[in-house]
Amino acid sequence: MNRNLPVTTVILIALFLTGCGGKKVADVKLSRKYKSTSAAIKIGGQDWPWWRGQNRNGQANGPVPPLDWKDEKLVRWKRQIDIAGHASPIVVGSRVFIAGSTERPIQSLLCLDRTSGQEVWHRILHDAPQLRMHHTNSQASATPASDGQRVFVAMVNRQEQGDSLMVSAVDMDGKIAWQTNAGRFRSRHGFGASPVIYKSLVIVAGDNLGPGYLTALDRETGNIVWRRSRQSSDSYATPVIGKVGGKDRLLIHGQGKASCYDPASGEPLWNVAGPARTAANSMNWHGDLVFASAGYPERNFFALNVSDGSQAWSKNIKVYVPSFVVHDQWIYLVQDNGVARCLNTRTGEEGWQKRLGGSFSSSIVVAADNLFATSESGTVYVFKANPKKYQPIARNSIGERVMSTPAICGGAVFIRTESSVICYARK
Repeated sequence: MNRNLPVTTVILIALFLTGCGGKKVADVKLSRKYKSTSAAIKIGGQDWPWWRGQNRNGQANGPVPPLDWKDEKLVRWKRQIDIAGHASPIVVGSRVFIAGSTERPIQSLLCLDRTSGQEVWHRILHDAPQLRMHHTNSQASATPASDGQRVFVAMVNRQEQGDSLMVSAVDMDGKIAWQTNAGRFRSRHGFGASPVIYKSLVIVAGDNLGPGYLTALDRETGNIVWRRSRQSSDSYATPVIGKVGGKDRLLIHGQGKASCYDPASGEPLWNVAGPARTAANSMNWHGDLVFASAGYPERNFFALNVSDGSQAWSKNIKVYVPSFVVHDQWIYLVQDNGVARCLNTRTGEEGWQKRLGGSFSSSIVVAADNLFATSESGTVYVFKANPKKYQPIARNSIGERVMSTPAICGGAVFIRTESSVICYARK
């Protein structure tokens, strides 16, 4: 299903697909003639426009949200939804966007009013057979991303060309602007990598068994601007873009290595072995160091120098699905098995550890000096960003299963549960 797909994109896709049956994916290099017509990114300071928030690292902006939710008046609204998925909510302007799917099979994008939670529109993106997935995954696990004019959604399903990673651009009124096949996708356990916006580009990671790739599309047209081949892999990590050592860097791990790219051109800068064969969370950074953790089948957490990928330190710690945060030269993480830890960014020295209990898939978020960690059973642990000791603030029970990560912005917390979206905020 390709609406308004440019002829140049069709040609590039056709060339790409001819070599996709287990062979190395052909690279598409950035053309010197490429000139974007994309409008400037228009994101407000109180928005949470993509995976890991506006700062791309799990750090929230704006006023401090409610920390203890025992007062029922802090529930600004709760909206029941009839679409399933683990994609986290994003918040842009007056809208909240949720990606989801049904058993029909339908994959879609839901738009809610930020103030009231009322449905604004619900757009079907794909009515196509969906792929095999792990029981802990979903058919809509990738979090959407928005540039303020459009919302970009990455989903995997079966197209005429074969199983594919499809990227859709939807405007703020729910109209599909374009849909592009970013590449063939052979799934073992499904898909989970969220799209990343960088200047005029929307970048998607297609790590799969078929083999993998990074593809950058023009935000305005959906044209493929560059593509970089990667090895075959069953990793699910979302790439992140951070200013590390004074330069923009695209960071992604999986395939048994951690990698650094130039986000503008897709040119690889370095690849180093580790931390594990399969990754499901996102890397992070601080100063001139980048951090990666993966937990299958190996268990490892390490710090690398951004200049050349050389290792600064390593810890025998398993953090597989939840992404971690860096705050004031300390790394705060929650492992899949519910153990919270605090590590020094320069040395890896452990400040403390605390077993919270339960299983975790949601990523940790920091707002001011307050950390939010959400268990799969729906308990939100709020504790202080204190490197010397675990300092609890509140333990909030939602009462519903949670696999996604909260969006925290504008003094509010937006949480997607198994059956609803909830906004916690003061009046």
